[in-house]
Amino acid sequence: RLHEDLDGRCRQLQHALSETNIAHININDRLQELKNKLDGFSDRHLDLVKTAQELKQADEGNKGAMKRLSTAVEKNRRDSERSFAQLDDRSKSVELAIMELQNNDDKAAKAIKGAKQEVERTRGIVEQLMGEGRLGAQNAAAGPKPSDVQGRVNKVEEMVGKLAGALSSDKS
Repeated sequence: RLHEDLDGRCRQLQHALSETNIAHININDRLQELKNKLDGFSDRHLDLVKTAQELKQADEGNKGAMKRLSTAVEKNRRDSERSFAQLDDRSKSVELAIMELQNNDDKAAKAIKGAKQEVERTRGIVEQLMGEGRLGAQNAAAGPKPSDVQGRVNKVEEMVGKLAGALSSDKS
């Protein structure tokens, strides 16, 4: 009976040993799975670290680009303001020049009108003098009148003086 008892115990131990071997194999399989998962996690972690570093570098590049862009925009804004100020000054200068030209045009028109009136008046006087000259030529046969010729010369000199005065006032 002892032998049977030992035999039973030996079978139990063998059975326990084979269960332990099976459990050991399962544990090794699980450990291998965990090792593979850990390697996968490690690879993912390395990829994530690499991506994070790339993102950090890209972020720094973007910050630099934004600074350059904002500097360029600010420079363009200042240049635009300067250009608009110059355009404003130029437009004011053009407006003043146009107003001056209009005033000069008005003055010139008045001067021309005055000169035309003076020319018409002088023409009338010349025609009158020429008419009197014809009559004077007819009367010259009868004899010249020195006082009448002197009066006509005085009238012509007076007209020439008025014409010169009108022209000088038009120039100013």
